[in-house]
Amino acid sequence: MIHLTAAAIDKVKNAIETERERLPSGGLRLFILGNCSGVRPGLALDEAAPRDVVFEQEGVKLIVDPRSLELLQDAVIDYRENALGEGFSIETAHPLPACACGRPCEARVVEDNDRAS
Repeated sequence: MIHLTAAAIDKVKNAIETERERLPSGGLRLFILGNCSGVRPGLALDEAAPRDVVFEQEGVKLIVDPRSLELLQDAVIDYRENALGEGFSIETAHPLPACACGRPCEARVVEDNDRAS
């Protein structure tokens, strides 16, 4: 399971409310971006696709495609404010792979439509 802190839940609820007309059933999508230089998690407001896994925590939908879920299992999403700025942080429970493609390194960018596969 993936966990959202109270601060993250508050910020996501506010963002979803702002986008309610555009995303009536929207939630927070957690996904993996990457290429042979490495992978990193990302966040976006989105609607769930048929193959997505959807968790709900305190009224916030968390949407994850199956491939990203494998890599981000047990992650913690937080929202932090400090002297350097503010924003979401994602702490992964397990090291992320050095390469996104799973093959011998070759340049490849994971596109949005690749996340659903």
